[in-house]
Amino acid sequence: MKMKFSDLVKDALNLTQVNESEIFSWERLCGIGNGAIRKVWDTISRHQDNFFVESFNIATVNPVEFPPDFYALQGVVNERGEDLRRSDLHTNLAADQYRIINNTIQVGTSRLVTVLYNRRPPDLTMPIPLAKTSRHQLKINAEFLGEYDGQSIRLRDLERREEVFGYELQHGRRLVKWDVTIDGNIIVLLDSELLIIDGRLEHPFIFSRVEVDDFFLDSSCYAVYTREGAVYEVDDNLDVKIINRPFAPSWGNLYVQVKEGALLVSMFGTVAWDAWETVEPSGVDNLVVDKNGKYISYTFNGTPFIRSAASVWQPERGNITEIATSSERGDGFNCIVYQARKWSLTNVYPDTVLDYPNTAYFDVIVSTMAEEMLMQLRQDLTEAKERRAGDEATLLSMLARNRSDAYRVRSRYDMRTRG
Repeated sequence: MKMKFSDLVKDALNLTQVNESEIFSWERLCGIGNGAIRKVWDTISRHQDNFFVESFNIATVNPVEFPPDFYALQGVVNERGEDLRRSDLHTNLAADQYRIINNTIQVGTSRLVTVLYNRRPPDLTMPIPLAKTSRHQLKINAEFLGEYDGQSIRLRDLERREEVFGYELQHGRRLVKWDVTIDGNIIVLLDSELLIIDGRLEHPFIFSRVEVDDFFLDSSCYAVYTREGAVYEVDDNLDVKIINRPFAPSWGNLYVQVKEGALLVSMFGTVAWDAWETVEPSGVDNLVVDKNGKYISYTFNGTPFIRSAASVWQPERGNITEIATSSERGDGFNCIVYQARKWSLTNVYPDTVLDYPNTAYFDVIVSTMAEEMLMQLRQDLTEAKERRAGDEATLLSMLARNRSDAYRVRSRYDMRTRG
């Protein structure tokens, strides 16, 4: 039996009778779900249910690392199906013994031994609610969405879905480039004039009237711009200083840029700014660095990618021609893509599918989540605790039956083999 995590969340919210959009963020819901599944997983592991059990073989007396999905040890058996005993760290291992040191297991025989273990519970995620728009250009940060329709720029609060402020372009001015800062301001390059539009002010604050060739927002400071070959940095107080760094945004502890179609990175503090390493060969364009400097988005030979220091995602396969940006927020990780002649938000996190052959497993997860939700809301927990206790009793009864049935089958098999 399979169920999606998003459906379990809906069931839990129905039990609490609350509106998730008003109270619980995506991040909180995923945290509540992951806490619930680990409690249920521990219960199933303690009762030695076999549904989540994996195995691997050892044929050496040397220590062997546990696999990456290892969660809890179920047992160690030899070729005859006999259990090996666990030994302490200070005695020599006998042939029927094993011991665990850090993330390794060591047995006292070079004959084949099988290690049984429970695999790690999955990290629960689900898609976030999506807002769609057909505006010409979009810019996003953690909290605000900026939209440009060719005549004016509007800033919307993503949480409340309402417009914060707007800026009408003056007739005859050419919009060269614009972006949304991490604190919800808009930086605009009109002709060669750089403007910082503050949503708290009735009129835009004009930051610079000098010739500015280009600019970008950077995670290490407020903004970086170039003029006549020199690179300038703007800090949070809008103070300006000339700096010795490449005109490229920071990504973690790297600088990143696209040059002649190749994605290049360079370490911070590198003396020679031409000491770049190639991450992707020719075929890259449309590079975007998120406002926190944690992710980069780009297309490579027409395929969209989002890359962090540790992982690479393909947010959506299909006819995506451009990625505008990516963002990790309290309500999920998303990116803006151009597909079918429309800009839209798309999800990166999948809807986790859980699998178990009995509904009691899902019932306990739902009731545990509902109880945690009500506790965070400081509501009465009497009914929720009774419901969760009843669901747990049903699950434990099912596990006991499964274990008894498995024991009877094993006993009959042992009698046949002995006879």
